[in-house]
Amino acid sequence: MKLKWAVSFGIVLLFLYFLYRFNTLKRLLELTAGVNPAWLLASAVPYALSYTVRAKRFSVAFPEIPGLQLVAVVGVHTFLNNILPLRSGELSLPILLRRFSGVRMHASSTVLLLLRLLDLLSVAFLFSACALALRTGTSVGLFTALLAVCLALLAVTARVLSSKKGTLGEVATVAKNMLSPLNFLLLFCLSLAVWLL
Repeated sequence: MKLKWAVSFGIVLLFLYFLYRFNTLKRLLELTAGVNPAWLLASAVPYALSYTVRAKRFSVAFPEIPGLQLVAVVGVHTFLNNILPLRSGELSLPILLRRFSGVRMHASSTVLLLLRLLDLLSVAFLFSACALALRTGTSVGLFTALLAVCLALLAVTARVLSSKKGTLGEVATVAKNMLSPLNFLLLFCLSLAVWLL
């Protein structure tokens, strides 16, 4: 326990050293000196809303976890995803959910995989809508095909998981719950909202 606190304290000291050494605080104050506080507050609202929507997506799969706890987990997960190379921060979500909520890692990994597939579907949908609005025939066909591939991936994933027993059976239950028509529509709309925020 003492080692854990010592390492944490050391990381904070190292962070403060770099802030001082490279004069980061002074530069940050210079950059923000002319910023209107009202605009700063206005930009914080969609930022906070984005985390709330992301957490809501996970609450569809894990309704027993309180919303504020999911917002905190999603915040840490996003932070790690942004600072660790090659999006290796994605691996932190199952660990965080296990540690703070007791969710089994295979269930949270399944949810994460399905949400990433929904993200792909959402982006493909947004690109298709833009291509349709611009009326470019090749783009519409390409992104419509991408939409079909995303839907097929989701369907195949659900079909494969639904036939499994044991641990995979538990994963299948989570997947079936997420991919039920009403939950799928809700998750798809929330995924679109994440990408639009």
